[in-house]
Amino acid sequence: MGILRDWQSAAVGRPVVVNLWVAWCSPCRREMPAFAEAEAQLPGVVFAMVNEGDKPATALALVQDNQLVFDHTYTDPSSETMLRFGARVMPTTLFFDSQGRMVDMHVGK
Repeated sequence: MGILRDWQSAAVGRPVVVNLWVAWCSPCRREMPAFAEAEAQLPGVVFAMVNEGDKPATALALVQDNQLVFDHTYTDPSSETMLRFGARVMPTTLFFDSQGRMVDMHVGK
């Protein structure tokens, strides 16, 4: 799990699903296995799991304790991604096309 710098650099030319989550959010925790399964079934899509505002150790513990594996997991301690895209509720999922344009946002589980 890395500190968020630029998750978009991992996805040049590919569609991206960005899930914004926090450790205290029950709906966030419940939907995480579905994202892990979708990532395994859709290798052409980049799934970026971005923790918003928790300490990195807290976010990492949640992922490890639940035996979740993601190719792209980031911590965003200052919640920059949430602010940048206007997310106000967790979980929020952002959908980007292969040109990097946000095409949809889903709020809640």
